[in-house]
Amino acid sequence: MIEIPAYKDELRNTWYASFYYTDWQGKRRLKKKRGFQRKKDAQAFEEEFLRTRARSCDMTFRSFAEIYLGDMEPRLKRTTMQNKRYLIEHRVLPFFGDLPLNEITPAHVRKWQSQLLADKVAPTYAKTINNQLSAIFNYACKYYGLGINPARLAGSVGKKDAQEMSFWTVEQFNQFIPHVKKLPARTGLSVLFWTGLRIGELLALCPEDIDLEARTLTVRRNFQSVEGEEVITDPKTQRGRRVIPLPEKLCDEIRAYENALYDPQPDDRLFPFTKHYFRRAMLKGCAEAGMDPIRLHDLRHSHAALLIHHAVGGDMRDVQVLHLVFFLNDNEPSPGIIFRDQCVLQQRFLTRAYIDDLIYLSISEEYQLCRHIVGAVILHLFDKVQQHP
Repeated sequence: MIEIPAYKDELRNTWYASFYYTDWQGKRRLKKKRGFQRKKDAQAFEEEFLRTRARSCDMTFRSFAEIYLGDMEPRLKRTTMQNKRYLIEHRVLPFFGDLPLNEITPAHVRKWQSQLLADKVAPTYAKTINNQLSAIFNYACKYYGLGINPARLAGSVGKKDAQEMSFWTVEQFNQFIPHVKKLPARTGLSVLFWTGLRIGELLALCPEDIDLEARTLTVRRNFQSVEGEEVITDPKTQRGRRVIPLPEKLCDEIRAYENALYDPQPDDRLFPFTKHYFRRAMLKGCAEAGMDPIRLHDLRHSHAALLIHHAVGGDMRDVQVLHLVFFLNDNEPSPGIIFRDQCVLQQRFLTRAYIDDLIYLSISEEYQLCRHIVGAVILHLFDKVQQHP
């Protein structure tokens, strides 16, 4: 076996690697890297670099993860990419980083899963992390000729959906909101509850997005903070661009807030804060009201529950039953997802033609029960939206 050469830098008393490789355009290029304390470290760098360039699955998992992330980066939103990189660097690489990609077995994955569960991460988070590992192996199988996906053979961990969905009733929200003293926080939290906006959509709102005469709010953008940089992007989903009707009382609150601002411009951010500002205000208000706190995103759940409540004409316990029924079957697309997007509730039910498309048909008896309940709720919503455009 021919030994990979490495060179001594006599001036710095370190080792360096220097070698030629062929790039993706077929051109011969020189690669040089200095600063290795040991000869074998310089040799290992060259060997790993050439394996990576050769698209060989005997490179380390760490090297392959960088290839995977590099390919994903131009295809994903910056925040999605930031979250993906964080999961890989903090939850996956510490265990798999130095293992050769093609030598990782289902037994390795099971051992990693056991450590993950021992850390007592939330079940939904555990599943997200496990799915990320499996995605890397799927990528290796599809594009680099890896024989099997060991994560798939090892089986999954965690749960797709949280066991409980927290939300507030109108009475609970009205008990809470007077204890939020700062006008921007009080107004912003009211908008979240009564419209079902995501926090990023709230933070991206401009005065031009709100028509107080027509009592409508138009969602056009999403605000995100990526590595300390404030970024305005498109809404999270394809249906994210939408027009939401506003209650008269909320219009009065927004009007009072806008009047308190100094010379707001149509394209200024109406709420030039961060989600942490609203989170702190929510925690403080809950403490003063003597209430258990919920997440900011749970205000979106609260709005969806409110719509269902008005649609079925029952009490809020009926809403909890509906949520349980919607997610009986994790292996098929659930009609329950309908009620997680406020835009679907208030816009796509405007014509009955959408109803059959939105209700998923299944041979499962439990799913058929779910279908009938959802169908009844949709028809109620359709009638109410038609009566109150």
